[in-house]
This record gives sequence, C-alpha cells and structure tokens, in this order.
Amino acid sequence: PLLLRHDVMVSNGNHGAIAHTLLAGIPQLLLPDTLERVMVSRRVARFGAGEIVNVGDKDIAGRVTAALNNLLTNDRYRQAATRFADKYADYNVDAHDQILLNIIVGVLP
Repeated sequence: PLLLRHDVMVSNGNHGAIAHTLLAGIPQLLLPDTLERVMVSRRVARFGAGEIVNVGDKDIAGRVTAALNNLLTNDRYRQAATRFADKYADYNVDAHDQILLNIIVGVLP
C-alpha cells in the first residue's frame, strides 16, 4: 500500500481513501460532502476509528482543531483503526485495484 506510518488522515470521506487508510491502521478526520460519504464516515466513527466534522458547521475551524486534537491525543482511535487493519490483514488491496482496472479496461473501447 502507498500509506505508511501517519498520525491521521484528513479526507472528504470517499470510500477509496477510507478503505486504504483503514487497511493501513490510520485514524481519520472526515469532512464528508455528500450523503454517501456521510454514511461511510458514520461507520468509521461508529467503530471508533475517526471523527466527523460537518462541512457546514459555522465554527468549522474550531471543530476541525478539536477533532484533530482528539485524534492525536487519544490512542483509542489508532487502536480501533489497528483492529480494522488486523481483521483484514489478508486482504490484498493492490490485487483488488488491479482487478477493478482490468474490468474498466475491458469495458471501455
């Protein structure tokens, strides 16, 4: 995987970024901007591997600062992300990406 040792991932909650990051055991700060991303982000927060900040919050800077502080100072987020990574340690994300690429190339003219 491309991700190595990082303290936290900040993203808009897209499925690919979340999946790759969790497989690397990295906690996440999620700023989802669509309903689908909100749904996936809620799952991450529910099992404790990240925090969500609503992009429409009036005090978004304060909320992002507080969430980052929580993610960086409370090891429970990394522990949850590590549990996820351990559970799916046998999953080969590179092979999966190659399969998807082959499907796309096979479908496109």
